[in-house]
Amino acid sequence: MYQATCKTLFERHKLLLSFQLAIKLEMMKNPNFDYEEYLFFLRGGMNLGDNKGAMPKPAGQDWITDVAWNHLTELENQLPKSFNTITQAITLNVREWKGWFSSKRPVPEDNQLPGEWETKCEEPLKKMIVLRCFRPDRVNFAIRNYVKKMLKDDEFIRSKATTFGDIFLDSGPIKPIIVILSPGADPTEAIYKLAEERDQEIRSISLGKGQEKKAVNFLTENAADGTWCFLSNCHLSASLLPELEATLDEIHVNKAYKDSFRLIMSAAPSDEFPISLLQKSVKMTLEPPRGIKANMIRLYKNMG
Repeated sequence: MYQATCKTLFERHKLLLSFQLAIKLEMMKNPNFDYEEYLFFLRGGMNLGDNKGAMPKPAGQDWITDVAWNHLTELENQLPKSFNTITQAITLNVREWKGWFSSKRPVPEDNQLPGEWETKCEEPLKKMIVLRCFRPDRVNFAIRNYVKKMLKDDEFIRSKATTFGDIFLDSGPIKPIIVILSPGADPTEAIYKLAEERDQEIRSISLGKGQEKKAVNFLTENAADGTWCFLSNCHLSASLLPELEATLDEIHVNKAYKDSFRLIMSAAPSDEFPISLLQKSVKMTLEPPRGIKANMIRLYKNMG
């Protein structure tokens, strides 16, 4: 399920999916799971700046931002059972908390909390809540650690790009492939390479103004010939998509296609894309590779 879902997610969303899986697993296993803690981790304090009577931030401690202190005081108000005295503990032990906040080896998400709070926050989610208040920049790293611990597998935090070969196996003559693009990504080369590997003829047009009638005829002719049909930049002709979908349905009903036919569409994310067309399609995201490792892998594959 994770692998199938990731085919349609951008990289920035995959960790969120892994985290949701890990949280649901802990909810099932742990009868004492505190859902309010989970909500606080997701959204933080709800009444920031409206903490009358709360302990003031320690004087001269610029490393504690006003936003962080507001979250901490809200943490006491919303979750008193677990965090009732945390602002007092920080005020009385500023030096140790600053050391934890500024630690680099180990980094804060791996370092022990000062004093008794390491024991109080023995459950990973509690420690992540404290980290969220102080160091939101380290939260993604903490989530990775949490996912790895709960799911017991690096697979759920490793990035694995989906290939057109993987997607092709799930497609069919009346089951289109929709490629969801991000800036800087172009699927043309990979699609033509796959067609060449399969000794398959492919034709393409780029949608836009004035291409409506041509696109419909293009789809019908390629289906009858069994040729691959690549319609790029479909978001530029969103109003045409319902007609294309109706044409595809008509081709299906009349069996006016050969088994080798494939419809491949590329588009930037768009709210105007027909839901019914998305539901009957195989979808994948395409992003430029990130980091040295991903770029080196792409380079070696292209050389091969």
